[in-house]
Amino acid sequence: MKKSKLIISIISILVFMGALTLFTSSPEISDNDKTKDIKYKETVSFGEIFTLPKDKTVTVGDELEVKLLSVGDSRCKEGMQCIWEGELTYKIEISDIENTDYVELGTVNKKEETYKEYIISLDDYNDSTEYAKLKITKN
Repeated sequence: MKKSKLIISIISILVFMGALTLFTSSPEISDNDKTKDIKYKETVSFGEIFTLPKDKTVTVGDELEVKLLSVGDSRCKEGMQCIWEGELTYKIEISDIENTDYVELGTVNKKEETYKEYIISLDDYNDSTEYAKLKITKN
């Protein structure tokens, strides 16, 4: 009798733990799922602030295509004591008719970069690792 109660108790605990794991685990979200709902325009004008999601291409002024390749996050984590607050860095691919080049912009250092006759700059409100807010103007 005691043996069957012990077995039933063990089975009950295992079933409970399995159910708890099932309901508390979050599904894996791929990078593409994270950026699929970010609203952005595929074509923008020079001087317009626009959202550039990771791995998406935006055409600027019918002359340039820009794509956000990656985002680095060296910001100080909440609850940590850091010497430097860190920053987000955005690696961007820029293509025109002639060639493709790459620039890296940061939320603290190098917020702006010149590429040929264009100035690529981060908007002041960049805080996402899934997209960048940019503005491109002509010199």
